[in-house]
Amino acid sequence: MLDKKDRFVKRIDVAKQEISTAFQSGLSDKMESGRIAIWKLTGKLILKLPIFGCGVDALEVGLEKVLSEENAAFIARTGVYIDKAHNEYYKLQLLWEYPH
Repeated sequence: MLDKKDRFVKRIDVAKQEISTAFQSGLSDKMESGRIAIWKLTGKLILKLPIFGCGVDALEVGLEKVLSEENAAFIARTGVYIDKAHNEYYKLQLLWEYPH
């Protein structure tokens, strides 16, 4: 089990690698953190639920109901369930039913 310092160092190494990759070949949905893919899925969900969003702390449920195939593909590829938008603007618009 990695301690906090080792996990932090590993995340810094991943971030450095992703930045380098982005500069060399552009942003990719398949970058290790998955944030680009998460932002794309969350953005699509905002377009599908433009007025009321999916509710507080319900991103995972919204993705399962509205974008089930794309969400399942992301989970299969990464092994990660999306429960956070990783973007404060998307969070406000989608999770808190923020008017657009």
